[in-house]
Amino acid sequence: QSASKLIDEETKKKLQEQREIFEKKLTQVELEKKKAFETRLSAIKEKLKAKAVRKAKRRAIVKMCIPAPIFTRLAGFLLRRF
Repeated sequence: QSASKLIDEETKKKLQEQREIFEKKLTQVELEKKKAFETRLSAIKEKLKAKAVRKAKRRAIVKMCIPAPIFTRLAGFLLRRF
């Protein structure tokens, strides 16, 4: 009976070790997945930021262009007047 008990103890220890190794691997895999996800997320954020900057620049250029015709009309009007 004591021999079978010892065998049981050994198998329990081995199983426990295997479980611990498996859990370590699992946590490593999870960490890697998390890292990969975060890098993808940051890449997407960078893309969106760049897009927003481009949009803002375009808007600024358009805003700068809109008053130009008004200004030329005003200048023409003033030149005709005086």
